[in-house]
Amino acid sequence: MISQSLRRDLWWKAFQWAARLDRPGLAARLLDHAIEASQDAAARGGIARDGQPANVLVLDKPGMSEDARAAFDGDPRFRLFVLDTVGIKAFKAMVSVFLPPEIDDNNYVNETPAVVAGRAAYRAFMTRTWALLARRRRIDAVLTGNFAYYAEREVQAVLQARGTPFIALHKENLKSEGRGAFFIDIYRNRRGPFAGRRILVYNAIERQVQTAAGIASAEAVTITGMPRLDRMHAWRRGVAAAPAAPAAPAAEPPRRPPALFF
Repeated sequence: MISQSLRRDLWWKAFQWAARLDRPGLAARLLDHAIEASQDAAARGGIARDGQPANVLVLDKPGMSEDARAAFDGDPRFRLFVLDTVGIKAFKAMVSVFLPPEIDDNNYVNETPAVVAGRAAYRAFMTRTWALLARRRRIDAVLTGNFAYYAEREVQAVLQARGTPFIALHKENLKSEGRGAFFIDIYRNRRGPFAGRRILVYNAIERQVQTAAGIASAEAVTITGMPRLDRMHAWRRGVAAAPAAPAAPAAEPPRRPPALFF
């Protein structure tokens, strides 16, 4: 049986060589093979605009998948598909061919000629790759967990040009006043503007930080709450409102109080 580390290495080398050899068809086939249907949120006969459920691809990371499932699970209008971006670093492997290693999430704003040319070449490669992937499977929208994942930045622009929504369900939203000012600077001067369709945030704090930094317009940043935690709160309220259990007979020893750890 192949170990997880060997599996990651094999996927990395496959995607990297597809980009290095300028083989967008191979990259598209690899992506198609790596994408899996989500068992937790399969469509249940719903209707989208074309008569079929919308196919939503989740670029999966811890927290991101939980939010996506909490938001879409049981909604018949959508069918979730998952690309494991932790075990299969498809975009990072491909972008490594075009950009130097110092380019990362917090260092994407870089206008040196080599980096500008590398970003353009990667976008061109992903434009051809996605066109070929679209022939193999229909993807109506893409969800990711942060607007600033560097390996996805040019993919955002490619999908926007194709008219396919690229949506960031932005996971990192806890910022004090001081951290907010710090991240406005980081977002504006090191991460740069979002090229996709929309950013979904948990609270008004993150929305203010992103719009103040010029990451996206106010109209493109929507406050949704935190889907996976909202589900827990709904459960908590339902349990708290439930009728109390009848009192135990006096002869029965009292139950020890339980503790719930989050």
